[in-house]
Amino acid sequence: MRLKTTLLLIVLSSCISLSLFAQGREITKLDRFYRILTEGQDSLHAYNRISTMGKDSSRIEKIYDLQNRMLQSSKVSFNEELGYNELVEERFDTTQNRKSIKYLNLDNGKFFSYYFKSGEQVSSLEFDGEKTYKLLGKDMKEPLITEYDPLTLTPKFTVKDRNDFYIQNLKYPSQARLRGEQGVVKLLHQIDVNGKVKSREILDPEETSSILHEEAIRLSELYDPQFYPHYDVYGEPKEGVFVMPTVFRLSSSRTVFSN
Repeated sequence: MRLKTTLLLIVLSSCISLSLFAQGREITKLDRFYRILTEGQDSLHAYNRISTMGKDSSRIEKIYDLQNRMLQSSKVSFNEELGYNELVEERFDTTQNRKSIKYLNLDNGKFFSYYFKSGEQVSSLEFDGEKTYKLLGKDMKEPLITEYDPLTLTPKFTVKDRNDFYIQNLKYPSQARLRGEQGVVKLLHQIDVNGKVKSREILDPEETSSILHEEAIRLSELYDPQFYPHYDVYGEPKEGVFVMPTVFRLSSSRTVFSN
């Protein structure tokens, strides 16, 4: 029941906009990580998300690159034939070939995803709505069964554990305090096939000072975040990236968990 409520809240929240749709359509600028851009961030513009509402109250979103190639398409609606709220999501490559399609039952969390290469299905991923994922590839002798999404880089730590650790160990640099320096340091972690951090990189370094960068890196190295093994659609081990922002404020300092 809790999973059902959470899924519905996520979808409903994505359907609510602070501004009314202009003629039934809303265009949102995104950066390369599909994050919404704010005023003054035009240099980071990488994608456009176009959202529309159907006559049947369905919500349709499409994401295009700056060459107007559609990369993602999603539709939230009520499946009258099967009797549940459903999300159908498709992804495409830059030549407009379908890469994947996902059917998610929003009422119980179950989903089926299918992955393609050159128009041919190469694998599928099934989730039972409780805790079990099953990845089956065309050339796999047996399915890969896990209790986490094997295609999504998943941390072994919780939001609370990480934030508690950072709060206890963060040292606001005295030089930064004297200069009144604050802001959000976004630290990108390159994760190897074993789920360990292989390198760290500051995203948007011009937005914050190097002193704050050093503290964010020190905290990450001290915490040493661990991740579950990550796989591609063929069941092969895969590297990944994970972003962990640290918020520095002169009145207080805190961390924000992000993927």
